[in-house]
Amino acid sequence: MKKLLFLGVVALAAYAVWAHFGNQGGDDRISDLERRLQRAESTYMSAGRSSNLTGMDNSADAEVALNEVQQVEQDLRELSRTTTKKEDKDRIQRLLNRAEEVRGKMR
Repeated sequence: MKKLLFLGVVALAAYAVWAHFGNQGGDDRISDLERRLQRAESTYMSAGRSSNLTGMDNSADAEVALNEVQQVEQDLRELSRTTTKKEDKDRIQRLLNRAEEVRGKMR
């Protein structure tokens, strides 16, 4: 179980580094963060459904999803500081609000 959690954290860190340095487009970056947020929410919901159906402990999946939401929030805040377009800033703010809602469901 620890190996699986460790692998998930390493994969998440590798993805975050790739996303940060490998994709510097403005709107593309926002879309990428939006997809990551949706995937994290989906992963969390799947972990909950799976746990309810099988009775197995899926807290590691839920924790990885929560960490991803927190990383997306951090990336959105960073992107908000560097972007100059008002429509991008508005979209980022909407995503930050959505991330806060998602994080609220996870706790």
